[in-house]
Amino acid sequence: MTTELESTRRALRDAIAEAERAAELARLLDAAQAKLAEAERATEELRSMNERLAEAESELETERTAAERLRKELAEQRYQAEVAQWKLSSLKVARWNRIGDAIKTGKSNPVRLAKGLKGAAKPVKRPVAPKRKPIAVTAQKDDRPGAAFQATSTTRTVEGRSVRLKPFRIPTGPNTRPHLTAAVIADPHAEALLRYEWRQTTGFTPRDFARVLAAEVPHLLVVESVTQGPWAEEITGEPGEGVRELLAWCAARGIRTVFWHTGGTVADYAATAELFEYRFTTDLTAGWPRLPFAVQPRVHNPLPLSGGRYDRVLTLEQLLPAHLGYPDVLTSYRWPVAVDCPPGTPHWRLAELAACGTSIGPEADSRRAHAALRRAYAAGTMTERVDELLETIGLPSARATLDISVILPVPDSSRLEHALAQVVKQSGVTQVIVFGHPSIEERAREVLAPARWSSGSRTRP
Repeated sequence: MTTELESTRRALRDAIAEAERAAELARLLDAAQAKLAEAERATEELRSMNERLAEAESELETERTAAERLRKELAEQRYQAEVAQWKLSSLKVARWNRIGDAIKTGKSNPVRLAKGLKGAAKPVKRPVAPKRKPIAVTAQKDDRPGAAFQATSTTRTVEGRSVRLKPFRIPTGPNTRPHLTAAVIADPHAEALLRYEWRQTTGFTPRDFARVLAAEVPHLLVVESVTQGPWAEEITGEPGEGVRELLAWCAARGIRTVFWHTGGTVADYAATAELFEYRFTTDLTAGWPRLPFAVQPRVHNPLPLSGGRYDRVLTLEQLLPAHLGYPDVLTSYRWPVAVDCPPGTPHWRLAELAACGTSIGPEADSRRAHAALRRAYAAGTMTERVDELLETIGLPSARATLDISVILPVPDSSRLEHALAQVVKQSGVTQVIVFGHPSIEERAREVLAPARWSSGSRTRP
């Protein structure tokens, strides 16, 4: 009787445990369904917002069209007024009109009449007829990063053969740190790496920087060791008056100043760099804090060209002819199946090629290309480099992040180790929900607790 009672109790405990597990699973299912419903509502809201945005853009385009029509009408009215003024001036200097005026004013004075007629007989230069002026087109400024930074070259030449390709479309945002504004003097390559990291002001010169930067006073000034443009002579050798005035303007407003040496001999820029509050370099031997180039995932990624890859292995010289601007370089990175790079190719060039999913070597190899891509990203991104820069100069490096929850069903406990190994490799995970037998919970906690997750991470049986 006692044995039967104990068996009954055990069965009841097991049944209660199963019921509790079933209840927990039901709760989790309800929670998942609630999140799914919330996601559907968010999707619907997003769809509605997109519709409203489309309507607003349509209205804006209508307003722009109307404004352009009014500008044309105003220009035409101004032209007609100029024509009327010209006709009036032409009448006044016409000979018969001047003779009439002389007769009218000298009819009671023969001497005045004679002088008037003599003056009216002299030729007078007639006014020049007005011409229609072309109506200037008002270009709408697009402040999104990359909006004005697009590829233009659509053909490449390989061994005398012209190949046409569709350029890679440079993404236009968003900014990683929209709260931060940086005034940047940089060559196209560095400018492309930095443009997505903050609101970036470029294009100002030693003559107009005070006017341009006053429109949106920056939080920091970043000057690269540029080799072209109006600032190259200012920062090479003895600092120019323009860069001294720029730094004084920044100092008066509490704007942090950074010099970034990326190329050339350090000695050529040392005098100018000393005027800046902070100095960084890509050169290991320079003795300044190091800030090397890194891949920029917005433009260095394996997104393919719309026309697919060119089924050839190219040399780096064939891939990147000298005339290409950097937007076209980004197109070339994605073009061939492989690139055979010579010894001494800069590490940053190899990393950018690898990040674009292109095989590096004498033949195409998708597995090696994928491994190289992972290494390029593991070595760091430009976002991480800018984090280091901002932390060094004392500006907040806060940026938008996404929290990730992993739902991990493990129906077979023999697959647990493999499943957990895949999760541990991921970054940004703040919560892990494990579905499976209760015995796997302890093992999951052991594996996940020492990893990168915060104390908020948890598992669920």
